[in-house]
Amino acid sequence: MQLVLRDGFLHLTVEDMTAHLHCSRATLYSIAPSRQQIVTATIDQFFRDSADAVTRTTRAEVTSSARLEAYLTAIRDQMQRISRRCYDDMRAFGPTDAVYTTYAQLSIETVGRLIQAGVSDGSFRSLHASFVSTAATVLIDGIMRGVFLEASGISDGEAYSELGSLLLAALGVPPLSGD
Repeated sequence: MQLVLRDGFLHLTVEDMTAHLHCSRATLYSIAPSRQQIVTATIDQFFRDSADAVTRTTRAEVTSSARLEAYLTAIRDQMQRISRRCYDDMRAFGPTDAVYTTYAQLSIETVGRLIQAGVSDGSFRSLHASFVSTAATVLIDGIMRGVFLEASGISDGEAYSELGSLLLAALGVPPLSGD
């Protein structure tokens, strides 16, 4: 997984993988019957592991704002494990792009639920949770593609932190009645 996350995979051959992993072709093919399926299984495993880690981190928080902030921070931490080259390869290859899209959709839904919970308990002002969560996902995709690095000069990590601050500020506590 580290090889794929660090170096991408469209250029990798089975020979490259066996040399790096010090294993036989048979060992690799015991994971999946083709190079493409090995790569897809690797990307899927990365996202499953990441989703578990993010869920554990988020579940530990008590307040709506702390849960949302923990979720966004955990997503940032997991997505920073993927190099830009791996991200580009993942989006360019249909099967891995489908895996990414599935997990991105789950992220949109999760952010929406976290926002809606905060709106319901009065922690956040009332707004359209699915719109805000979709906007956050579009911004995450932009961070991954390097749009913010190119446009603003800030690092991916700084961009994720700014995204979290932006969302939490936008969701601010509703004003007291009469204000």
